[in-house]
Amino acid sequence: MSATDGMNHDTELTAYLSTFYRDIHTLGLDPQTDDGGHRETQDLRAIPHITFDLLDAPSVACWPECGTFDLIVFSEVIEHLHVAPAFVLAFLRALLSPDGVLVCTTPNAIEITKRIRLLAGRNPYEQIRFYPANPGHIREYTQEELVNIAASVGLDCRSHSFNDWIVAKKSRFLKAAVRRLLSVYPPFRQFQMLVFVRSENFSFGV
Repeated sequence: MSATDGMNHDTELTAYLSTFYRDIHTLGLDPQTDDGGHRETQDLRAIPHITFDLLDAPSVACWPECGTFDLIVFSEVIEHLHVAPAFVLAFLRALLSPDGVLVCTTPNAIEITKRIRLLAGRNPYEQIRFYPANPGHIREYTQEELVNIAASVGLDCRSHSFNDWIVAKKSRFLKAAVRRLLSVYPPFRQFQMLVFVRSENFSFGV
């Protein structure tokens, strides 16, 4: 299903997932100090939070000891990080139970509107923001890049799909034309979702 199937578009992801799963945690910046970015606004104090800045993922000694999880949802985050994504994916792999699943959603770096802007001589990517804790999209990725990076740290991609979580307001004619184009060639779509599992017999060589 898509990220918005069966839910109101104003419903935030953690609150939505908590309606399906009893034991759920969040991980990220300290919610008491994080006043920017995509922090959810709904009251989630009842949900345990693991405070960890993913920019510290290159330092294994900093990784929190918080057990393992059967499902990790890593949604619309990787494009905001200015460290090598392999470090972050290696950290998330360490949090996966042996049969766990990591779901990653992120923008598609080569979707159709970006290609059109490039052809028109316009930069399709936003400028770095003034807010240092979340400066915006540092780097967007292609399917091949994400699959290869994940494989380098012991994650196998079990499935990949191109999706459109957000439908921009357009005229009816243009909207219908764009949807028809996207249905013919999915790599033109705005977003992608990858499902990873731990690779068997993988070793970091240490």
